[in-house]
Amino acid sequence: MTRFQQMIAAKKAKGLHVCVGLDPEIERIPACIKNRYYGDESPKTAQMSEFMTEIALYTADIALATKPNWAFFEGEGIDGENALADADRRIRLNSPDLPFILDRKAADIGNTNKGTVNRIFNRLDAEAMTISPYMGIEDSMDSFLARRDKQIFILCLTSNKGAKLLQKRRSEVTVQNDGQLVHDWASNFGGYLYGSEEPRLVPTYALIAYQAAQLWQKEYGNVGLVVGATYPAELEIICRIVAGTGVMLLIPGSKTQGGRLEDIIPILKRTGCMDQAIVNLSRDIIYASAGEDYAEAAQKKLLSVNEEIDRLLG
Repeated sequence: MTRFQQMIAAKKAKGLHVCVGLDPEIERIPACIKNRYYGDESPKTAQMSEFMTEIALYTADIALATKPNWAFFEGEGIDGENALADADRRIRLNSPDLPFILDRKAADIGNTNKGTVNRIFNRLDAEAMTISPYMGIEDSMDSFLARRDKQIFILCLTSNKGAKLLQKRRSEVTVQNDGQLVHDWASNFGGYLYGSEEPRLVPTYALIAYQAAQLWQKEYGNVGLVVGATYPAELEIICRIVAGTGVMLLIPGSKTQGGRLEDIIPILKRTGCMDQAIVNLSRDIIYASAGEDYAEAAQKKLLSVNEEIDRLLG
C-alpha cells in the first residue's frame, strides 16, 4: 500500500468521507485576512497561503484529505508556488496525518515529466496527484505511476459539462485485442456495445476505467480515477468496473457543480466502492462564510456534509 492509501484507510476507519478542495480565489478570500496583509509586498500570495492553511487546520481532524488546486497558485508565478509550499509545510507540521492530493492534471512526454514529478513529489511532498490519460501510458502516465510510493489519480470522467466531448465519445474495441473487455462490458458492467460488427464501440471513460482496473493497477498498485458526481449513471458503470480492484475514486462535482450526494452515495454503497471512494467538496466548504468565522464555518459545514453522507449510508 502507498502511504496515501494507509492514511486514507486510517481516516475512513474514523468514519470520515470528504476531501476538502482548496481553491483560494483571491476575490473571495475574507476581508479579515486581506486586512492582515495590507501593504505586504506580495499580498495575494500571503493571503492565499493564510486562507488555505487556516481552512486546512480547522478541518484536518474531520477531513478525509485535502486537495489544493495547482492552477490558483501557478497564476501567481514563483510567489504562488512558494505560497503553496509554505502552506503545505505549516499544515504538515500541525496535521501530519492529513493526506495531500495536488490537483495538477499533468502528463506530457517522459523527459518533460521529470521536472513535474520532482516539483510535486520532492519539493511539495504530495502523497497524491491528478494526471491526464490523453497521451497514453507509455512515455507519459508511466512517469508518474512509476512512483509506486505515491497515489496517481487519472482523469476518467470529469464533472464539467464539456467532459462529454471526448470522455463519453465511443472508442473502438475488438475481440482480438480487447476480448475480456468486450465480454465483461456487456455481461458484467451493464454497458452497451455499439455496432453489430467489429470493431465494436464503448465510451472512452469505460475504456480508461477498464484499463486502470485490469492493467495499470495490477502493474503499479497506485492507481486512482477522477470521476465526476455530475454523471451518476456513468459513475455506477465505472464502479462496477473497478469494484474490489483497489482502484481509488476521487469524486468531485457535488453540490455547487450540480452533483447530488443522494445520487452518488447509494451507488457507491451498492457497488461496494465506498471504501475506495473520496468525495471531494471545495467551494461549499471553504466559502461557507466570508466573515471572521470563515474557518469555523468551514469546519461546521464539513461536519454537516459528513453527517449527511452517514445518513445516506444508513
